[in-house]
Amino acid sequence: VEASARQLVHAFAADGSADFAELFARRLPVRVIMNLLGVSEDNDDFRAWYRAIVDYSGNFRGDPEVSRAGLEAGAELADFLDEQIRRRRARPGDDLISLLCASEIDGTRLGDDVIKSFGLVLLAAAGETTEKALNLTVCHLLRSHAGAAVRADDSLLGRALAETLRLTPPVQIITRETRQAVALSGGTLPKGALVFLLISAANRDPARFRSPDVFDVDRGDAEADRAFTGAALHLAFGSGRHFCLGASVAHMEITTALRILFRTLPDLRLPPGFVPEDVGFVTRGPRRVPIEFTPVPHGAAR
Repeated sequence: VEASARQLVHAFAADGSADFAELFARRLPVRVIMNLLGVSEDNDDFRAWYRAIVDYSGNFRGDPEVSRAGLEAGAELADFLDEQIRRRRARPGDDLISLLCASEIDGTRLGDDVIKSFGLVLLAAAGETTEKALNLTVCHLLRSHAGAAVRADDSLLGRALAETLRLTPPVQIITRETRQAVALSGGTLPKGALVFLLISAANRDPARFRSPDVFDVDRGDAEADRAFTGAALHLAFGSGRHFCLGASVAHMEITTALRILFRTLPDLRLPPGFVPEDVGFVTRGPRRVPIEFTPVPHGAAR
């Protein structure tokens, strides 16, 4: 994560301005995932597959071209992972695919389809959510009065990320199916109903959080030390048996990346008058995050 973050920041540090969303947030998670899977960082196809699959997953308008590109990317990525699995079974390495190829459940090795599905889920789940969390956290820190304190003391980045996840969770909605009729808010949901649960609304419940619409890094009612565990009070990572297994990895990846970003570009700021525009339905975040900063000459960035 540190190496990838430094490479991405240094690529635009001398320019004085950049689109953080495009040049950092969108690229870092894919690099990290490629490293985990043992895939070369210069694989342009892998990056293109990621973008097409993410766009496909949010294609609620049913754009036929987006659907076609997403399905085509999914098929090409599946073929690519098939080849990677074959290579790791013949010659294991120290990457995640090799680990899965060697893993057993009750004495039975994982099948190729299970490993391939894991790779596809990892790309979609760990990529897009991290991308949006990076964008959202940077926007909050650059627009909030608390941002200067966090950037001066990067030990507070974990608290800032926790508050970002509470206030603006990258995943806005999860779905469930009722196992029996449920009485709720004066009405009844029948058995077998598909229910859209609004995480973002729950995270702003005024009965649970004081001034719920305010970004407050020092929030005492959020218990930030629990924010990345199954005991989290926000629901950005789900809850209970459905708590996200990648929560601690997300914490490490995002805080590490932002620590490097702010140390390299200490006067990072948003352009005057810029207001982030969040887009998306199930997942949501700003598509553009233009940033300005004092240029750092090549080779001088830390």
